[in-house]
Amino acid sequence: MIHKSQTTALEEAPSAIMCENETTEKNPTIIQPGMDDALQMAIDSQDETWTEQEERRVLRKIDMVLTPLLFLGTVVGYADGQAYGFAALFGLVKDLKLFTPTLVNGHVVLDTTKYQLSSGISSLGAVVGQYLILFPAQFLPIGIVYGSCLIYVGLLATLTIVCQSFAQIMALRFFYGFSQIVQPLGIIIAVMWWKTDEQPLRIGLMIAGNAVGSLVGNGIDFGAVQLSGAYAASRWKWIYVILGPSALLVGIMALFLLPATPMKAWFLTPRERRIAVRRLMSNKTGIHTRKFKLRQGLSAFLDPQVYALCIFAFAFAFSNVAISRYTFLLPLALFTRRT
Repeated sequence: MIHKSQTTALEEAPSAIMCENETTEKNPTIIQPGMDDALQMAIDSQDETWTEQEERRVLRKIDMVLTPLLFLGTVVGYADGQAYGFAALFGLVKDLKLFTPTLVNGHVVLDTTKYQLSSGISSLGAVVGQYLILFPAQFLPIGIVYGSCLIYVGLLATLTIVCQSFAQIMALRFFYGFSQIVQPLGIIIAVMWWKTDEQPLRIGLMIAGNAVGSLVGNGIDFGAVQLSGAYAASRWKWIYVILGPSALLVGIMALFLLPATPMKAWFLTPRERRIAVRRLMSNKTGIHTRKFKLRQGLSAFLDPQVYALCIFAFAFAFSNVAISRYTFLLPLALFTRRT
């Protein structure tokens, strides 16, 4: 990762370090122990220049490959996540016995505490999974991590149909919470590929996948419960039969198509890879590093913008969970109140 402190090394690099181009022959490069790949490539190509047209071509190639993959990843991740509330409307609560009938004032009232616990425990899994996955992710190719997370989403969504009890769905939903790392990974990937002024549009398109995932997911959910066949008695299972393999397919695509770093982009020429790396130096945020820097961690904790983002994320998640997971309880509550 090229950090602000490392740009000095680039500026002071000996003039004997040259970058291979079309007109000059590459001179021997001084490789410093512990230097990360991005800084090494930047030093190798410090004397290389490029035109705005070349940079636009590189940006266009990056947009054509990465933006659709990140968008689709968000769509399938959100579609699977919100399907649980819809499935509850069509038999999941009954089949998995996620309710307890109680007698109140001579009337039978359904206590849905078990469903609420099974729905909410995925948030606990998300809290645990953030650090269990994000920390080792910096040591692994980010494309493999991102694709594997989507495959994980698809596998757990498919396995939902075999759950038969409260204990089983609780365990599955807890580990399903780990999949909420997909969107943070997408933001990390965006920082690795786009300039600061280019990131809002691309990240916005990626996050728009949440809204599209909700629309597409609801459409699939509604269509799925109209099917009969093997799951005619439990039509909610068709939701996961469709969404699970869809997430698996997108995950496999990301696994093979999403490069680990710009230095290894299969869709760029060697010269374009060097341009992709060098053009990001103005960000001063780096590309990929395998070292944890305590100074940077402390700096993040002291940054007020981090806490502003935490408040925003909490407010967004709070309202989103209430709408997507517990909507089905509203008609039930109204029915109970009338009776």
